[in-house]
Amino acid sequence: MIGAPDMAFPRMNNISFWLLPPSLLLLFASMLTEAGVGGVTGVVLANSGIDIALHDTYYVVAHFHYVLSMGAVFSMLGGLYFWFEKLTGVRYAKTNP
Repeated sequence: MIGAPDMAFPRMNNISFWLLPPSLLLLFASMLTEAGVGGVTGVVLANSGIDIALHDTYYVVAHFHYVLSMGAVFSMLGGLYFWFEKLTGVRYAKTNP
């Protein structure tokens, strides 16, 4: 009986199987872009000599705001985009390429 509950909805199982690779690709792409700039500034600040020189400068403030604030904003906007139709019942306009 291993996997029996999973096969109760075979179409849902098939859809989730085919949606996994693109969703993982988007997840990793967002991690690279979001953590890319913030991660590079964090690597620079990890060097203690440069960290002492850059202490109390706008470089540290920008690193902090980019990593924490923009991560929170992007997460909220992504959640709003995902849940908007479910919460309001209004669909986004479909565009034709």
